[in-house]
Amino acid sequence: MSYLKESAIVRGRPFIQVFSYAQVYRGGELNFSFADFGPSLVIYRTPRQLAWTSGLEWFPERAKKSDLMFFDYAIVSGNDRLHETVRQDPVLIPLTTEGHWRCYRIIR
Repeated sequence: MSYLKESAIVRGRPFIQVFSYAQVYRGGELNFSFADFGPSLVIYRTPRQLAWTSGLEWFPERAKKSDLMFFDYAIVSGNDRLHETVRQDPVLIPLTTEGHWRCYRIIR
């Protein structure tokens, strides 16, 4: 979830799909895929039925604890204050502790 919505260097929302690299390197399922859209180069044969809140890539602030329970890990971007708040949640175990982008293991 990218709480860093804009960049001082690149226009638009350049960080919105950064989490997709985790899927490239490790596999798994993401909360968002371009394959969910018909005009994409590839699409799902059977459309996915998302059990979590739709649009978390655009609006991470809408995430609920119940959304996280569908995943094993959360990749979160933000400032130190945001990460300090995230670390207070007992279901999120920090795997990385520095930088804007940090990985958390989700305990169910």
